Amino acid sequence: AVEIGGSYSTADRAEIPIHDFLHYLELFEERHGRYGSEDPWAAPSGNNNNNNSSTTTTAINPQELVYMAQNDLPLPLYKDIMIPKFCQEETYRVGHGRLYSVMMWVGPRGCTSPLHFDPLDNILMQFVGRK
Repeated sequence: AVEIGGSYSTADRAEIPIHDFLHYLELFEERHGRYGSEDPWAAPSGNNNNNNSSTTTTAINPQELVYMAQNDLPLPLYKDIMIPKFCQEETYRVGHGRLYSVMMWVGPRGCTSPLHFDPLDNILMQFVGRK
C-alpha cells in the first residue's frame, strides 16, 4: 500500500506491486535527484564525480510523491530482524524481548508524516535524509 501525495495524513491510498514502487523510486531520483537544496544533510555540491543526477535538484510537485507508509514488514524478512540484547534483558525493561510488529516506511525526499506519539516502544532507522 502506498500514499499518493506524499503526506501520510492527507494522501490517497492505493495498492501497487513492490517492483512498481521500486521502479518509481528510480525514476523519481532520475528526475529530481537524490538530494534537495532544502536538505541540510545533503551531499555537498560539487560532489558529483560520475556526473549522474544524484546531486541535481528540480522542484517537486507534492502530487508526484508516492510514499510506502505504514506497511507491515513482509513475514519472510522477520528472520532478518534481531532483537537487541538490551531489549531481551529484564534489567532494561524495553520491549519485553519480543516484536509486536515491524513497519516499513519508504519514500523519496519530500514525503512527510505528522507529529505523533506511538503507543508501543519503537526504534526508528533513518538511512537517508532527516526526520
